[in-house]
Amino acid sequence: MAPRLAVVVVNYNAGELLSACVRSVLGAWPAGFAGEILVVDNASTDGSGERAAAEYGQVRLVRLEANLGFGAANNRGLRLTQADFALLLNPDTEVRPGALDRLLGTLAEHPEAALVGPRLVYPDGRLQHSAFKFPNLVQVAVDLFPDLLGRLYDSPLNGRYPAELYRQPRPFRADFVLGACLLGRYQALAEVGFFDEDFFMYCEEVDLAFRLRRAGWEVLCEPRAVVVHHGGAATGKVGAEALRWLWESRLKLFERYYPAHFRTAVGLLLRLAARRGSKTGLGPEVWAELLRGLG
Repeated sequence: MAPRLAVVVVNYNAGELLSACVRSVLGAWPAGFAGEILVVDNASTDGSGERAAAEYGQVRLVRLEANLGFGAANNRGLRLTQADFALLLNPDTEVRPGALDRLLGTLAEHPEAALVGPRLVYPDGRLQHSAFKFPNLVQVAVDLFPDLLGRLYDSPLNGRYPAELYRQPRPFRADFVLGACLLGRYQALAEVGFFDEDFFMYCEEVDLAFRLRRAGWEVLCEPRAVVVHHGGAATGKVGAEALRWLWESRLKLFERYYPAHFRTAVGLLLRLAARRGSKTGLGPEVWAELLRGLG
């Protein structure tokens, strides 16, 4: 029996990017694999899900009546299928030829790994960091004080792995890989309960990596597999609302996995940023909500 690959694409008003994503998956489909493509539509209003399903008969469209968020929508798709491997894609990605074969090959070569991500690139070919270390205080500070610490953005101090690793012809271990494109062993994902739906948007893949690590699994990044990520188009949201979701998810993550002294330091940084008028795009009402959440 042929191994099965399930592809889950969570869509929210992604427009023509969704069709391009599906087309790229079909063009890169690994030889010898059966499977399906599920587009889970998070109550889009632009008709993009319907257009992709009409254009490509291989698409199974799952319509949701409300926007459930990234994790919950992915879980809907994952629970509607059975497979050996699951590929989770943002609709603003395009899979380069050979990428799926390489990702699947890496998992076959590394039985200790439950999850592998590709090398993400921008449409112009520039590297987009796709593997990260678990969040630290420097990352929090860089995000809160970009005018002071922005030069550290691509630094290992900010959770980035050296760019040289993405040029090597071999995978490297990472704490977590970006949720824009993840290939996982279906059974391993099922054993840890897929995504935690307490996270509406952002940090879902970080939480998943923490739980996989606790279960004894590794996470890898495979630079030889290349996926284009347009970036930002998948959420349909910009500005204060997206930033609020990001920080709410980060605070949940810190509460769940980090010691008390770390959370205290984060609280001090948030209060300092609010008092200073940090240039993050967060409005006064968002600061107030975040600070209330800290107690």
